[in-house]
Amino acid sequence: MTHETDMQEEARARHGVKFDGTVNLGHILTMLVMVGSGASMYFSLDKRISKQEDMAPFVQSSRDAQDARVQTQLQTLSSDVKEVKSSVDKMSLAVQVQREVTSATKGNK
Repeated sequence: MTHETDMQEEARARHGVKFDGTVNLGHILTMLVMVGSGASMYFSLDKRISKQEDMAPFVQSSRDAQDARVQTQLQTLSSDVKEVKSSVDKMSLAVQVQREVTSATKGNK
């Protein structure tokens, strides 16, 4: 039975996960790299947020200027539409008068 027990223990040792309590240079370097990566990501994110905050006033002034241009263009379009409407009304009146004249001329014949 000892031979069979030895084989079972050997199989467990090969397939099982083995933890030992030692700390070596590889563990320390891995931990330092992980901490350094986290710090680097944090500072990079902080820089990006600061840059976005610095750009906010410029974006706001740019948006305000664009809103003013759009408002001016809308007013121009509104006045153009009024002019076109006035021209269409005049043409409609002229066509109506022309029809009345034409129908009166036909009625006199």
